[in-house]
Amino acid sequence: AVVASAASATGRATAAGIAIAGQGANVTVPARGASRPSAGQIATEAARALAIDPQNADALAAQLFTVPPFGRFLDSEAALERLRRAPGSAHGRRYIGWYLRTTGRVRESLEETERAFRLNALDPMTANTLALARMAAGRVADAVPVYEDLLVRVPDMSFPVSSLLRAYAFQQNWTAVDRLLELAAKR
Repeated sequence: AVVASAASATGRATAAGIAIAGQGANVTVPARGASRPSAGQIATEAARALAIDPQNADALAAQLFTVPPFGRFLDSEAALERLRRAPGSAHGRRYIGWYLRTTGRVRESLEETERAFRLNALDPMTANTLALARMAAGRVADAVPVYEDLLVRVPDMSFPVSSLLRAYAFQQNWTAVDRLLELAAKR
């Protein structure tokens, strides 16, 4: 991936790229002809970054995301605990919340994501993750203002548009759905 190859200058930057790749998010776009790194490559880069900084939340997240969450419960819980102990990392908390939500631990996810948001309320991805956690917990009405704020603050961010459409539909707010579809057509 572009991030992984360009970031090789420092362990921290490398870890950021591999954490995103490990998460499986469609945030890191591989360069033309390149493929996403394998779990083995991610683990190697995470180990390299952790040798430089043992508390590196990005590398700890990458380790967590390369452990199958089902079937290797003890390993995934150990990796999760290492990430939880990483000091002062709002994005580390966001990774924890994302992981917990995707493994069905919705209440824990919401708690972690709310904490991450309090630590870094201006980060768009943290806000998006919070709104997703609120939706997963059935708190759609609490997710809507977060998505609406994201649309204003980061108008080119695509995630909030589709999620806000879904939230409005859950609320049966068809006027808001129509308004958002009109806005999306103008982009």
